[in-house]
Amino acid sequence: MKEEDFLDGIKIFPLWENIKLTEQYSVSFRLAGENILLSLPVGDSSGEGLSLFLVKRKEFLQEIGLYDRIHIELKDYSQLQGKVSKNNRMIFTRHLLEEKKRGCLLGLMGFNGPPFIRWSFELGKRLYSRDFPLHLYKTFDEAMKEALLL
Repeated sequence: MKEEDFLDGIKIFPLWENIKLTEQYSVSFRLAGENILLSLPVGDSSGEGLSLFLVKRKEFLQEIGLYDRIHIELKDYSQLQGKVSKNNRMIFTRHLLEEKKRGCLLGLMGFNGPPFIRWSFELGKRLYSRDFPLHLYKTFDEAMKEALLL
């Protein structure tokens, strides 16, 4: 397993790379430090893409032992293509609220989001900020610094 130095001694382990979910959508999952999930989706998540992403995300968390432990998710939105449908936004919102209810996901720190994703995060913060830490940052470094504070 190759590891890369990151910020303030935090190591990032590239564990699952380029997992094909659909013809137009793939994801890589990495572990940063001991409890930070780094999700790197690429392509168009429409159709079943998002549901398949959530299935693989759960499998990854189970494999590395974080599914039932407190963790934070950092998600890179820079490689997403197309708009996210209202149905997929609702699926993702329900997923986040279920994760929060289970008591293991401390928050979602997105970064590199295009305008549509920024708008979605702003709306989500207004609706669910009391229930769930949801933030979108301009860069990976900003998101990681904030995640380390949780």
